[in-house]
Amino acid sequence: NPAFKRNADYYSALTGNEIDDKMIMYESFYGRAITCNTGALFNYLLNDSRFKDYKHVVVVEQSEYRDSIINEYKDYPNVFFTDYLTQEYFEYLSTAKYLINNATWHGSFTKKEGQVVINTWHGIPLKHLGYDIPNGRINVANIVRNYIMTDYLISPVKFTTENFRDATRLDGIFEGKIIETGYPRIDMTINVDREKAQKELQHYGVNYDPNKKIILYAPTWKEGAQANNLTAATYEYDRFIEIMNKNIDTDKYQVLFKPHQIFYKMLKEHGMLKDYYIPAVVDTNRLLGITDVLISDYSSIFFDFLTTDRPLYFYVPDLENYQAARGLYFPAEDLPGPTTPDLEQLAHWCSNFDDYKNQFDYNKYIAAKEKFVVNDDGNVCERVVNAVFFGDESHTVSLKNNKKKILFHTDKILSNGISMSMLNLLNALDCDKYDITFYAIGKNDDATRNYLDRIQKGVRVLYRNSMPNVDVKTYAKREYCEKHGIADSSNELYPAEFYRYEYRRCFGDAKFDYTIDFSGFSSFWANVYLNAPSGKKFIWMHSVMQSEYNRTAKGKDIFKEHLNVIYQLYEKYDKIVSCSKVTMEFNRRDLATETTYDKFKYVFNLIDYKRVYDCLENYTDAVKDGQSYFVENITDGLSGGMTQLSLIKKPDNNCINFVTVGRLSNEKNHENLILAFKRIHEKKNNTRLYLIGNGPNLDTTRALIKKHKLTDAVILTGNMANPFAFMKECHCFLLPSFYEGQPMVLLEARMVGLPIIVSNFATVSDSVFPDGQLVVEMQEDDIYNGLKEFINGKVPNAYKFDPVKYNEKCLAEFESLLD
Repeated sequence: NPAFKRNADYYSALTGNEIDDKMIMYESFYGRAITCNTGALFNYLLNDSRFKDYKHVVVVEQSEYRDSIINEYKDYPNVFFTDYLTQEYFEYLSTAKYLINNATWHGSFTKKEGQVVINTWHGIPLKHLGYDIPNGRINVANIVRNYIMTDYLISPVKFTTENFRDATRLDGIFEGKIIETGYPRIDMTINVDREKAQKELQHYGVNYDPNKKIILYAPTWKEGAQANNLTAATYEYDRFIEIMNKNIDTDKYQVLFKPHQIFYKMLKEHGMLKDYYIPAVVDTNRLLGITDVLISDYSSIFFDFLTTDRPLYFYVPDLENYQAARGLYFPAEDLPGPTTPDLEQLAHWCSNFDDYKNQFDYNKYIAAKEKFVVNDDGNVCERVVNAVFFGDESHTVSLKNNKKKILFHTDKILSNGISMSMLNLLNALDCDKYDITFYAIGKNDDATRNYLDRIQKGVRVLYRNSMPNVDVKTYAKREYCEKHGIADSSNELYPAEFYRYEYRRCFGDAKFDYTIDFSGFSSFWANVYLNAPSGKKFIWMHSVMQSEYNRTAKGKDIFKEHLNVIYQLYEKYDKIVSCSKVTMEFNRRDLATETTYDKFKYVFNLIDYKRVYDCLENYTDAVKDGQSYFVENITDGLSGGMTQLSLIKKPDNNCINFVTVGRLSNEKNHENLILAFKRIHEKKNNTRLYLIGNGPNLDTTRALIKKHKLTDAVILTGNMANPFAFMKECHCFLLPSFYEGQPMVLLEARMVGLPIIVSNFATVSDSVFPDGQLVVEMQEDDIYNGLKEFINGKVPNAYKFDPVKYNEKCLAEFESLLD
């Protein structure tokens, strides 16, 4: 497995190498060239006598330009080059004290103690970024992970600092310093070496005439439009050049095209480059220094160009669609230059540059300079170096707040009670009072995206998008310890260093007051979270744990190995929290020791009553061939995470309709329920039983129904996005489980208004109310008698459940843990 080998190589380097205090590593756009802010700082430091004894390691990917780049520095014995993600790369990455990047380090990157990370980023944002874009909570994952390992984050102006704070939710989690002092790369625009810039264009094969002025067209990267149809995109660019050349004085001006680096790479791979396309290896800011006119759209390149005071135009033929799909941080009418979707109009403007200041409100240009490049004076590199290497804090900003900081985790996002309980708690907490982070684990599919979209906006989501670094020996140790229940960090087999590095890889320098393992079923994560360097650590118990300990599926233990480890770790946690009072009492009886007894607490799970009421009021139905259906958009892991449209037949009002909701698995006791229902159905054939849910026992449940010739009477609906409207069409809710923690579905059934028959599982007393249900035992006869009682009108349903007061009580219980 190449990915495993790569991460194993890195782990060996991480754990085996000492930090070299006089080594600086530079990476720009994953090694495409020595450009942008990283390149500017590299060239400044290389020529600063204070750093003559330092080793400078530059990442440059394999390409046709690599030898030329390296050759430029052949006279510097202290400059070294490495290719991206090679073994040599990881050796340097784990050795250099200073790490400078203008984008993100790879997902495997783990900052070691003693390393100093400088992230320069690569542009003032015009278009939406981070959490502000669709699916941002997933797409921003590695960016935010990098930021929280960063010591110095470079911001050109206050506008960008505020964007870091808001669009990437750094306020409260970022422990480093923001250096708000301009962009290092703009030094190269202001102090341009014209001869060097001109030679660079010619060296890399651009059809450039140094005797003509440059009109540079530099649009942004448009992922869908450009990636999906290269031919159409290049046709538009060729048409752009053609129409411009018809209108400008070609004896004085030449039009060059600077594609976004991603688009350039795609064009190159498909052999579609033209001689007026400028390659990504050419430094953009040096190029801007010799550019006479810039035409762009939503690219941040235009901000840098403002320092030149030269004509700037905006060609935006797709403005309406782009704004709707991506979003802009300020309206197009505020752009600091003539703006049009009409290419002919743009070409007309460009035929008379002498009239530039009359082609739009030039005050916009002046205002933009004051807002976006006020700090760019040609000396930014000097100020950044003084801040990073010599402790000058005169331009630094902090993003800390005074809220209590809570980290939550649920192991995996699944269509189950734990994930839903987590969601309800996240949405109930006050984000003005707490700084809340949710560490999300799940496939990048519709099911995960929909779940994350339901979390209130004030919650910071960190999405896990990469795997741990581990070598073969350490992996074997970890597997052995998990299989044999070894959790003692003094045991030579216990991989303590691995868990420590994994915590840092995930959470960097972030500090939390409370780290909460809301799952409580993964020995891996129970070990990882104990490495949080500060704050209190809580672990949840969502059931009577000994019942889960003995749980099997297809003859195999599900949680036994995990719990053998977790039980030993409880003493290291500050609080061990069950989901109900009785559940806590059972868990304390079974698992408490003298040192852990007082750590056992309980918090009832919250309910999303707004969703229940909304689903009861708002649903889609349809009639087909005289039959009524609910129309469902189903998204779950069992459908591959994809959203599917489904028609689910409505219950027949002429029948007595029983319904249960839950995972199709052994502990839910569906077999006894179906057998009991069979006996009722034989006596009253106008009865129906609906099983809402899915799970590992789907095939065996279906076979059982078929075996007893109940296919018309026992209906498997699968998972439903809106089960509540369906439940409302039924007459009685059933929960025959062998064991539960706190079954939220009972509270939901109460909100729907259904009579309830529930089994007498160990913790049921926390889920019952006076005159609110019928409690029966779990065997076939008991359930059968319960069904008869309902038909005879003897299931009590007088209790009125108040979900608002219930949630207030639960939230108070949770907050009491934080005192």
